[in-house]
Amino acid sequence: MKRLLSLTLAAGLALSFAVSAQADVLRKGEGAQRQKLDAMELKPFPAANWALLSDWTNGKALDSASISGKPVVIITWAGWRDVSVKARANARRIAEKYAKDGLIIVAAHGPEGWAEAEKPAAPAGTTFLLAHDAKGEFAKAINSTNLPDVYVIDRAGQLRYASIMSESVEEAIATVVKETAEQAAGTNAKNAAEAEAARLAAGKTSDINKNVDLTRIPEQPYTAPDEEAYAKAGFRKYSVYESTAQNKFDEVKTLVLPDETFLPKKPETQGRCVVVYFWSWHYVRSYDPAMQRMEALQRKYGRDVVFIGVWSPFKLDGIQNEIAKKELEDEQNPEVVIPRIKRIIEGRNFQHALLADPAGVVLTNARSNDLQFSATGIPYAAVASSEGRIRFQGSSLWPEFEGTIDEVVQKDPGLKKRREAEEAWLKAQGGKVPAAAKPEEKK
Repeated sequence: MKRLLSLTLAAGLALSFAVSAQADVLRKGEGAQRQKLDAMELKPFPAANWALLSDWTNGKALDSASISGKPVVIITWAGWRDVSVKARANARRIAEKYAKDGLIIVAAHGPEGWAEAEKPAAPAGTTFLLAHDAKGEFAKAINSTNLPDVYVIDRAGQLRYASIMSESVEEAIATVVKETAEQAAGTNAKNAAEAEAARLAAGKTSDINKNVDLTRIPEQPYTAPDEEAYAKAGFRKYSVYESTAQNKFDEVKTLVLPDETFLPKKPETQGRCVVVYFWSWHYVRSYDPAMQRMEALQRKYGRDVVFIGVWSPFKLDGIQNEIAKKELEDEQNPEVVIPRIKRIIEGRNFQHALLADPAGVVLTNARSNDLQFSATGIPYAAVASSEGRIRFQGSSLWPEFEGTIDEVVQKDPGLKKRREAEEAWLKAQGGKVPAAAKPEEKK
């Protein structure tokens, strides 16, 4: 059923696949704004836009001739906004990294604060240009509403990626720098062929798959399997820590999730594998690029797995820091935690859910008492089968992490029951989801 549903999605959303097939580059925005940005992608970048910028620094103004056959990265920024200043600094580093590939960086400063903004020189051998969007017309022309915002133009002069997330910037650049201009120009035809192949494959799999939007399938009632069904499922013994004596344990714990403090809301977990990964702003590595990876996995596994990023005020064993201790005390209040989480994920159009857990209840319940929680365990995660039993806990970078997810998806009797109920519903609908059906509807 998982394969069936994956192919269904490919057929029903072939047009969106034509864009996303370029690479797993995460975009910002949603709704009408994202639709405008999507419509700009894989179209020639208007040369007239460059004339909307002034006060070019570190080089001459760009035009169609100066960027011909070269990849270009545009970043919008402002000297008064710390996060965008950091993005500009990162863009300067990227300019050095890809200088040999002819990469051009254009950092377009917003209308206010240009005179006071720091304007770093270009590193030797790079094209790192600064310019002033004095009237905001350049940002308007490219539909930019964020500071920072990043756009990537390929060697064929096409706007390849419009308004992408910071964690996907290098992935997008790596894609365009390795192509020739001819290969870049053929992207549209390549994507169309891939979308058509997906459509044909879906049609061959089953007629019921045509024009089904999986996001609109309502939750279906079914009888949950009993404990005996899970006992007979063939899950491997819970002993992923046997290689380390002090972390050896046999206890199978149950994942407990609260009903509140989810962002944006609590996801449906019935009949699904549930993955929780724990993060804290005290340890950047616990959430960036961990969030990006979990988002990619959420999109990969679709309806079968629910990924939840749990903010928890954890500290590493053995670390004593008075400032950190004071912060941990302050972070017991959801009114402090939730706004900060929202700021961290601002602009990240995630499909997976986040959970604020200031009391650390989820981490405490999921974590084995024998597990030494150290820097080697970050980003820490737990994988639970559909009845809530935790089948893995440890670093999400260990191969056992994804291996356990795959095992649960293949063997979990609860997932099988949910899939059967969904398949029966699809057949009853003649393979089509009524326009009125919503994911939250239940019978």
